[in-house]
Order: sequence, then C-alpha cells, then structure tokens
Amino acid sequence: MSSNRHGFSNEEHIANYLNNKKFSNLNENMQDFLSFLFKRQISSNEIIFSDLTQKIEGKNPKPDIWIKIGGEIKLISVKEGSGNSVHQEPFKDFCKFLEDINVSKETVNHLKLYHYGDDTLDGKGETRLSTSDIKTKYQRKILSVNTELNSPDTLIEILYRVLFAGVFRNPIIVDAIYHGSVDSGVYANREEIIDYLIDNANVSEMSGIRFSELTYQPWTRDQFRTASHPERRYVMQVKWGSMTNCINIITRRRNNNGN
Repeated sequence: MSSNRHGFSNEEHIANYLNNKKFSNLNENMQDFLSFLFKRQISSNEIIFSDLTQKIEGKNPKPDIWIKIGGEIKLISVKEGSGNSVHQEPFKDFCKFLEDINVSKETVNHLKLYHYGDDTLDGKGETRLSTSDIKTKYQRKILSVNTELNSPDTLIEILYRVLFAGVFRNPIIVDAIYHGSVDSGVYANREEIIDYLIDNANVSEMSGIRFSELTYQPWTRDQFRTASHPERRYVMQVKWGSMTNCINIITRRRNNNGN
C-alpha cells in the first residue's frame, strides 16, 4: 500500500483535536459530526476520547481512528483530497475472494482478461493493450462482469471488503467515512453509503469495471514494460473519485428526510 503522509497527518490531527476534550470545547463542525455519529444529543460536559487505530495482522485496518464517548466506540475512515484510492490488494487474492462469495468462474475469468489486458488469464501474454483498447475489445465481457458484480448481494460483499472491513480474518469495521479536516468535512455512515451505492449501480452507464461509483483498475498496466515497479501490475486497486460528491448527495437526502 502506498504511503500518504499528508493523509496520515490529517487523521492524527483529527484524533488529537478530539481526544480528552469536552463536547462543548469542540468546534461546530465536529459537534455536528459527533452528534450524527452517535445518534444522540451529547451533553456539553461529556468527554471525548480518540486515537489512531492500531495495525491488524501487520497491516493498517480500514478505520483510521476510533472515537469514544461514554461506553460507546465508533470507528472512522478519514479521507481528504480528490481521486481517493480506497483499496489495494494482490489481484489473485481478490479473485479468490470473488470465488468465495460465489461469483461465477466466467465472470472471474472476464475480470482477469480486463485486468491483464493481454488476452490471457495469467498476465503472460506478449502484447499488452491500452485501457481504451481493452474497453473496446472486451466491451461485452465488461458488461457481463459489471452486471454480476453490481447485483445487490454481491455488491454489498465487495463494498465491505474495499471500504469497510478490508482483507482481515478478524476485521474492525468502519462505522462512517469522514472526508475533510477538523474545521470542515462531509460524512456518511456505513448504511447510508451502501444504500446510496446500491441505488446508483447503473450498469448500462458504466465504462470499464466499476462497483457502482467506485472504479476498478490494476495498480499499473505497464503496457510497454517500462514501469519502475512492474510488480504492481499484479495488484488491483479501487478508487472513489466522486466520493465528495456522493457524500454531499447523501447529506442532502438525510437533511431532506429530517434526520
């Protein structure tokens, strides 16, 4: 997983800002976020505790920070900026995951063709195509993959892996995603995000492999065999470039519903 020092410092800044503070001493943005997160009116003298989450099985978990008020703990994924990469893992492991959740062998094989882009299922082909050529050549196969992977039950399993739980045997699971800084941010809980992404999984409008609004790609295609890290061709990556816009829409829906 690539490092993101700026992102890490933001996570640490939010956790440090919240930790050991009275609710009344927080800014309005954080008061609003915590009231939403804990789904209750928080009294002014209640103390908030927060810190960075610890590694699991030698890897960073999906939640970046934990927040505790009273006896209740919430786990938060903190994002910032644009073009958010939300998940990476070895491609073979992701294929095994798809098989484990009963995705058809045909769909997994179509995904392999898309991922490697060299007319093979193992990445050993001589000629590697560009992304645009792959989308043209495998158009029907891409539609077939998107149709199966964006069916509600399968999509939920994928979203849990790439957004909320990760690859761990005993994961700690994200309760909400917060995009922004201490002073300003947008946020949505896990249930809101799943509902929104299921509602907006419009397969006929997808270009390339997508999980609703999330885009799938190899970490690098290395089409001309010139990449400084050719091993990244065997790693899959998921990005959510429209995250801020999606969470803004979720927020408007929430406000319109009076929640």
